[in-house]
Amino acid sequence: MQFTASHATSEQCVGVGEALARAFHDDPVFAYMLGRTDFPNSKAQRFFRTFYNLQLSQELSYTAHDDTGKCLGASIWCAPDAWKVRLRDIARIVPTMTTVFGAGLPRALIALQRLEHLHPKEPHYYLEFIGTDPDAQGNGVGSALLAPVLERCDQEQMPAYLESSKESNVAFYARHGFKVSHVMQHPGGPQQWLMWREATL
Repeated sequence: MQFTASHATSEQCVGVGEALARAFHDDPVFAYMLGRTDFPNSKAQRFFRTFYNLQLSQELSYTAHDDTGKCLGASIWCAPDAWKVRLRDIARIVPTMTTVFGAGLPRALIALQRLEHLHPKEPHYYLEFIGTDPDAQGNGVGSALLAPVLERCDQEQMPAYLESSKESNVAFYARHGFKVSHVMQHPGGPQQWLMWREATL
């Protein structure tokens, strides 16, 4: 499969929302927060469009497209000390969180608070979201979406951090230098693998 990975732009927002919605349709953590067995496409698209736009100004997000222009996947990164939602951005995400999670919002907020409590305090690049359209998986898209920021991590000697919602993805991240630092158990729900990557020389 031929594809191109490049810096994200605002014009790609709709395509990114569609690709990430397909990638996360069976995500166990989002399903848990919603009290469902899946992450409905329309809800997922709105969620990822909101957070994609929120982090775009950091210029650390990347997208992958095939030769027809279809978005195959995206990675959304946060710079060191910039991973927390800023006060001025809360008004932008509240409508989305309310619409997407509905009655599950309290459970979602508790889950996010637990993740925030375990989030490393040391400065690092944070991989907030990464996903590849299921039809494009296994072709190197995910690795291409990781590469630019991981190269930057190594150049700056800065660690990186992520949270994996599937154990099946742990080996993929391990190939890129991440190691499991903690396994978090959501009450009555799935586990989540917190992973840390030290910069390489």
